[in-house]
Amino acid sequence: MDNGVTVVGSGGGPKVFCLDFSPVVSYALFSKDAISMECSVCGSKMKSMVTDLPFKVSETTIVILKALPVFQCDNCKEYLLDDPVLRRVEEILEKVDTSKELEIIKYAA
Repeated sequence: MDNGVTVVGSGGGPKVFCLDFSPVVSYALFSKDAISMECSVCGSKMKSMVTDLPFKVSETTIVILKALPVFQCDNCKEYLLDDPVLRRVEEILEKVDTSKELEIIKYAA
């Protein structure tokens, strides 16, 4: 979306939004089973990475998930979440205390 917010899940719980920020910290996740993917935005190669990402879960609450596995574009930094990772992210975010303005949670599969 052009407004900088992307819906990343809307299952049975509240909608989960991902802010269009550049990842704060990222490092390569090396695997023998790495999947070769192309970015849907610019066509460049995407790599498996681990990074920290912010999610807006309500009008007043932002959650930063640390050490989140993603596929990230080498060129434009667009990222994708694998289905099992997205399901786990939704589970984590559904349990967030929305009375807090900011919460930092380490991702654990």
